[in-house]
Amino acid sequence: MQFEPVIGLEVHAQLKTKTKIFCSCSTEFGKSPNANTCPVCTGMPGVLPVLNRLAVSFAIKAALATHCRINQESRFDRKNYFYPDLPKGYQISQYALPIAEHGVLEIETSVTGLKKSASPGFIWKRMPESSFTTRPAPGPWWI
Repeated sequence: MQFEPVIGLEVHAQLKTKTKIFCSCSTEFGKSPNANTCPVCTGMPGVLPVLNRLAVSFAIKAALATHCRINQESRFDRKNYFYPDLPKGYQISQYALPIAEHGVLEIETSVTGLKKSASPGFIWKRMPESSFTTRPAPGPWWI
């Protein structure tokens, strides 16, 4: 019996928007703790997320650049889990119906002087909500 190694990678890319994907809070890094949060970010009762149009536009451009099929219908799902930098206890993400899928990334490499082309495939391109940032207090345990 022969086996073929298959390596899967999950790659995250931050879209260059000035606001978060589901609210108008800034995406600027380095502000004081909780400065870029609002009731939508923290999942307070009665609040509703509003999708950032620019984030959708950027995601579609990235999908087209990687030869993905843009789905006519996509859906956001609630992924429930505990994580220290996600105070509301769930993440809005895409699973069942992502914005795009089945693309490839064309890469040219040069191994021992020979040019080679590789085309790893994409299963899907999702637009998840990013969690907050956890920064531990400085101490002797920092490397």
